[in-house]
Amino acid sequence: MLAEMLTQFSYLAVVVGSFVEGELVLLAAGALARTGRLSPVLVALAGSLGSLAWNQVWFRVGRRAGQQLLTRHPTWRARTQVLEQWLSSYGRGVLVLGRFAPGMGGVLPATVGASGLAIRRFVPFDVLGALIWSGTYTAVGYGALGLLERWRAQSSPVMVASLALLLLGGAVGWRLWKVWSRRPA
Repeated sequence: MLAEMLTQFSYLAVVVGSFVEGELVLLAAGALARTGRLSPVLVALAGSLGSLAWNQVWFRVGRRAGQQLLTRHPTWRARTQVLEQWLSSYGRGVLVLGRFAPGMGGVLPATVGASGLAIRRFVPFDVLGALIWSGTYTAVGYGALGLLERWRAQSSPVMVASLALLLLGGAVGWRLWKVWSRRPA
């Protein structure tokens, strides 16, 4: 009964987790999908919903208070300038693939909202970007667990423990980099 309940609410957890910290949640949920406990398609769709909700919130924040926020957060201005250059150079492709760029999660939709772009023009690109982003991270988690399972079957316990420590160190390092890269210089 508990296992059924966890599986039942896991998609909601993916939606909420993708709203808060999407990449790690989708990698983990993709790995769980590999075990057969979750559907990879439903994981990707749930992740897309969380990502869309995040972007819509920040689009509306940018629309209402974009310039005031940039005045209060000077580090955001630098990211916004980079983003504006990307938008002028690459157009709508940035709306689709920009969420893959570190540090652009809230800046991208807020900047687009502050730019005055109509929401009806933003949403189709946002939906496509969310599906690609969520599907990519779900697939990477799904595939990575498969590779680890095959490697574990052919490896000694010391090698498995070494890889686990390496992956843990990489995840912690990546998370610290994300936190530190957000701090003002």
